[in-house]
Parts: sequence; structure tokens; C-alpha cells
Amino acid sequence: MKNVIIGCILLAAAMLAGCARTPVSNQIAYLGQDTRGTLKMRVTGFGSKQIEIEHNAQVKAFEQLLYVGLPDATSAEIKNTDFRLPMVENKATVQGMPFLRNFFENKDYRRFVTELTMLDDKKLRASNSERTLPFAIGINYDAFRRFMEQNQVIRKFGY
Repeated sequence: MKNVIIGCILLAAAMLAGCARTPVSNQIAYLGQDTRGTLKMRVTGFGSKQIEIEHNAQVKAFEQLLYVGLPDATSAEIKNTDFRLPMVENKATVQGMPFLRNFFENKDYRRFVTELTMLDDKKLRASNSERTLPFAIGINYDAFRRFMEQNQVIRKFGY
């Protein structure tokens, strides 16, 4: 019995030692609207190279709009806007769509990015090889929403 317990402890220790550190989650915050139909978000991206970090931050911003929305924003300005709620009701139903896969793989989302500004040039270490950087990302939300409607990812009047 004692050998079984010692074996379990050693196995658990080996499993924990071999686990890779998970990357820092992307922190996303609403920054405001420049003009009607656009929005500005603060997104923290991660990766090993500058281009990879920018790509990660942009993808996370669009995934946030599609699947989560910006529900934690408390400003009076956001309470009456469309982007407070997610664009799609169920992530599982649209995530496997070839259109969305191509949208992110081909970097088609870049046509809706109106601004990409690095907020801090100090790369914070997330793990041995990965770094994080915060960005201010401007998105043409109205054009993005129309594009998703035209490609039948979302319906015009909600989910």
C-alpha cells in the first residue's frame, strides 16, 4: 500500500513537471468609440515575435466580439450598443465553419482594423519563449457585422 501511494505521488510530480506553462490570457477592455460604427479595445496579445503578438491580439479582439461581446463594460456609452452582446449565440455551431476558419487563417479580419497601436513597448515575459504586449485596436464594427451577415455567419436581427 505504501508503494502504491509513493508511486502515485511520483507520477503526479512527473506529470506536473512536464506540463508546459499556459500563456497569459488576453485581457480585453473597451476603450470607447471614435465615430459611430467603430469601437476601440485594449487587447493583450502573446507570442514569441512582434508579428505573432499583433496577430494574436487582433484575432482575440474579433473572437471576443463574435463569441463573448463586451459584457463587463460599465460605461453608459456601451450600454446601448450592439457590441455589448456576442454576435453568435453558440460558439460551437459556427466555430467549425470553413468560412470562419478561412477568415482567421487568411487574415481577412485585417480589413476591419482601423487602428493598431502598441500601448507599451516593454515585452512582458509570459513564459520562456513567449512575451505579451498590450495594443489599442480600432475596429469598424458596423462593416464587420454586415460582412458576417452577408456571409451567413450571423442573422441581421440577432442570433
